[in-house]
Amino acid sequence: MKLFRRHGRNCRHSKRKNKNCACPFWIDGYLPGNPKRIRHSLNVSDESTARAKLFQIELQSDTGDKWTHLIAVPTETEPEADRPLYRGAPRPEPITLKVIWEKFLADLRRRNLVLSTTQKHERLGEQMLLFADHLNLKLLAQIDLDTLSTFYGQWTEGPLTRQKKLECLRAFYRHTAKRKWVTENLALDLIPAKINPKPTMPFSRDEMLRILGALNQYAESAGRANAERLRAFVLVLRYSGLRIGDAVQLSADKLHGNKIFLRTAKTGQPVFCPLPEPAITALDAIPKANEKYFFWTGRSTLHSAIGKWQKRLKRLFELACVTGSHAHRFRHTFAVELLLSGVLREHLKILLGHSSVKITERYYAAWTVYLSSDRRHDPNAAMRAHSNNAMTLSCGWRIQDSVCGVAERAAAPREFVDSLDDKAAARIDALSSACASMATGCKENSSRGSQTHAAGRR
Repeated sequence: MKLFRRHGRNCRHSKRKNKNCACPFWIDGYLPGNPKRIRHSLNVSDESTARAKLFQIELQSDTGDKWTHLIAVPTETEPEADRPLYRGAPRPEPITLKVIWEKFLADLRRRNLVLSTTQKHERLGEQMLLFADHLNLKLLAQIDLDTLSTFYGQWTEGPLTRQKKLECLRAFYRHTAKRKWVTENLALDLIPAKINPKPTMPFSRDEMLRILGALNQYAESAGRANAERLRAFVLVLRYSGLRIGDAVQLSADKLHGNKIFLRTAKTGQPVFCPLPEPAITALDAIPKANEKYFFWTGRSTLHSAIGKWQKRLKRLFELACVTGSHAHRFRHTFAVELLLSGVLREHLKILLGHSSVKITERYYAAWTVYLSSDRRHDPNAAMRAHSNNAMTLSCGWRIQDSVCGVAERAAAPREFVDSLDDKAAARIDALSSACASMATGCKENSSRGSQTHAAGRR
């Protein structure tokens, strides 16, 4: 007669030799004088109690006494509340796929993530629940790798969007695997779509002129005040390199004289960037949305405000006949012009608010390869080579002024630098020194005139 634990569905063990759990003990074998095989639960989880029961069963079988009463009911030494589950006892209901998604989304909201990030997971959850309901699948454990591959194959978005959705799906499975709701992360076995990287294209000089010129047409339908507000928004995007979310929530306390000092919402990195005089004048001329922000009332959500400014820019691009445009191209224009003017990637990383210079290299690799090594490592030589190619817009501001910020405006306020950590403050001081050095090269070559910006168009 063998004694073993019979593991339940909720137990992490599956073999008889594993006894480090609370599953009930069973007996399996033959008793003397009884040819019938006996396989029955002892209704106990304590090993010493189970061995004592087995000894009594074997002893009473030898003497001819009945032993079935020993397994009929649980022993008094093991109360009902402390007894583990055994065959015939009610089992807890398994957690459903819908409840798992609700718990996962609640955890995302507790982490205070950006609203757009939470909404991406919400849309993925709705899509997965519809797919599971169509196949009559209620539990996450019922979705195997083949079913998950079918769900992944139904995505019709572009390669980059599918890759981002796959990251959300992997995060969901990672959350469930840590809580033992599934045994493994099946999403890791899904192969992401191949992405063909496209070069980051900035606005050309002609496109920028058309965008600024289309503000007059925009004023005819939206009003002069709204057109002036949109003009200031465009100039801030173009000459600060801010993401649209950071530009929308730009507040007066982030503007110190002619310089912007803030931490980006995406990475939390400090950004220090001088603004040209036309952009500052445009900001001062427009009526503020409220006492604190330039472009946001503060009453709506930031996500809603960003959507409204995206619609206004879309209308402006349509009037200017500039196809394939979006707000982030202003940031690309800002970065590419700085690279072509000789700014080092390490300094550009600070201006853009990137957490690592590798991110800057990845997005602007095509433009850094264009520049020769001596131009990249000699700011003054690069400035002299590109000072004649400065892009002069209708606002009358030249790109070399945006690059160096003018030597008098290059130094960051000490109260801002003191509020940063040592590493960030060192980067700000290094950038200020580099801006002052490049300003000297700007002033020496500012009288050489202007030529066509052929390098940027290539």
